[in-house]
Amino acid sequence: MAETTLSFHVPKELINLHIKEDMRRNQELKDLGELAPHWDNMRRSVIAHCDQMLSMYQDTLAELVKHTDALYDVITVGAPAAHFQGFKNGGLRKLLSKFEAERRK
Repeated sequence: MAETTLSFHVPKELINLHIKEDMRRNQELKDLGELAPHWDNMRRSVIAHCDQMLSMYQDTLAELVKHTDALYDVITVGAPAAHFQGFKNGGLRKLLSKFEAERRK
């Protein structure tokens, strides 16, 4: 099925932002230097979790790159209609002409 180009562009950009942010945070954690054993274990745990998330982000991004066969730049919708009114009062032109006629009185 054909999707708009934005259907893939926006998620790819968001995932790229997550990747950059997680890489920056991992580097900050690595740059902390020596810590007490308890805090060092926690840091390693957080880094391992972030590395796992980075891997998932990169896999998802690779899948999104495969699906860039969008055919449309924009998807439009038809003009809304007054189906629930059964078209008893006419269309927009008729309503506008009634409004203008009443305004002139």
